[in-house]
Amino acid sequence: MFWEKLGAQLPLDSPLIDEAGGAVSLLDVTTQTPTLLVLGYYRCQKLCSVLRREIFETLGKSNLVAGRDYNLVFLSVDPKETPADAREAKAETLTGFSAPGAQSGWRFLTAREHESAAIAQAVGFDYAYDGKSLAHPLGIAVLTTRGVVSTYLFGLGVDTEAIQRALQRAASNEISAAASPVMLLCFNFDAMSGRYSLDIVKMLRIVSGGFAFVGAAFILRALRRERLS
Repeated sequence: MFWEKLGAQLPLDSPLIDEAGGAVSLLDVTTQTPTLLVLGYYRCQKLCSVLRREIFETLGKSNLVAGRDYNLVFLSVDPKETPADAREAKAETLTGFSAPGAQSGWRFLTAREHESAAIAQAVGFDYAYDGKSLAHPLGIAVLTTRGVVSTYLFGLGVDTEAIQRALQRAASNEISAAASPVMLLCFNFDAMSGRYSLDIVKMLRIVSGGFAFVGAAFILRALRRERLS
């Protein structure tokens, strides 16, 4: 899952490779405007691809202009993926989705394992790679123009208002906590089947914990009323 590291400074000198095979650094792609940083891998056809489509659709419906109001940076943490994978992903994306400035403001990057792992660690992106599949959390790290973690947008269902609000805060160098990503705890990655599945035990723990909290609050309120009467 994501371990929130609000205010953390990313390693801006980290060498990366863009979709054209050119050398860039994190400094080149994140410090002109606030940045939406998404970590994962391009060949993922599960929830990772769902999140990407949601982001594309949401940005396409907004009045935000990539390169002026924000940068969108996808970074693969799969060491086996290449600039060709990034180039293919970007081409497919621009064919299916349109947003002002997307051609230059949406970046699809790869990196050597050491560099991508260092960036993932800096933003608290905890993942596991077994040589075939990658288990990873869902979310967006929102960065200031100084390459500092401003906030997070967790899970699915990211809407235009949430993205605009997060980018405005990042543009002002504000640091703000994200909402608790409860539903992310309900999805487990099954390395054997290569699928995400709903963990019923965790779901029951969450629900029962919620009922226990509500019950305790009700009892405390009743006791206070009794003392005052």
